[in-house]
Formats: sequence, C-alpha cells, structure tokens
Amino acid sequence: MKTKFIILLLFPAVFFFVKCQKAPDFPVVPSIAFLSFNQNQIHPDKDSLKVTFSFTDGDGDLGYQQGQNTSSDTTIYITDIRLDKSDYTYVFDMPYITPKGSYKQVSGNFTIDMISDCHCRPDHAVYDTVWYKIKIRDRAGHVSNVIQTPKVYLICN
Repeated sequence: MKTKFIILLLFPAVFFFVKCQKAPDFPVVPSIAFLSFNQNQIHPDKDSLKVTFSFTDGDGDLGYQQGQNTSSDTTIYITDIRLDKSDYTYVFDMPYITPKGSYKQVSGNFTIDMISDCHCRPDHAVYDTVWYKIKIRDRAGHVSNVIQTPKVYLICN
C-alpha cells in the first residue's frame, strides 16, 4: 500500500517536470554556423557543391509560406570572396520554417546546392579555389552573423 502511494505521488511530479520543459532561448536576430560541404574538391561542370549550415531564430520568422509576399525580404546571401575577384553575391529564397509546438523559436539546418553558381575564373585553366561568406535575413529584416566557409578546390580542366 505504501509503495502504491509513493508511485502515485511520483507520477504527477515526473509528469510536471517532463511537460514543463523550458523553451529554447534564441535571440530574435537569426544566427548561423557553417557545418559542411558535401565535398571539398569538385569539377564545376560535373559535380554538385552543397553547403550546409545551421540556423537559430528566436521569433521564428524565417521564410514565407506559399502564396505570401516573397519580396526578397527573407533570403540567404552567399558571397563569392575569392582573391583578385570582385565580390559576387548569390541570393537564394529561404524556405518557410514552421515553428514546432507553441514555441516561436526555430532551429535547424539549410543545405544549398551551389552547382550553377560555382565556376572557375577565366585565368585559372587548371585549378581554382573558392570560399564563401554567408548570411541570412528574416521577415523582420534582422540580418544574421556572417560566416565564412573553408576553401573548396575547383578542377577546371
């Protein structure tokens, strides 16, 4: 009888602690971190270069739902920062991120395929090297930190 009473007291306490988990506490300004490339050496006309980075956003306002205004307010900016080349920024639409449960905060990973945007420079007939700076913007106009990727080696011939 005493054992049943203890179990009956412990069950609500355990249930309370499991159900009352604290929400993540991310800032409203998005934050990103580089995770990986699918490979670090590619043939630009044959291979696919995919960059993956993580993100967090405290107010969960990343991307637009289908049919909403897509005025490039929420975007992913990837800038080619090779030496002796003027910077060039590629702009990608950001997919809508659905907050889970009752929390607005979101986190996860993005993977972007850079195949059509990864080229050798004309004066680099055999090899070239590229790296990128990446940032994102949410619907409120908050711009994330800027990350720089490691180098990727391009086989140009």
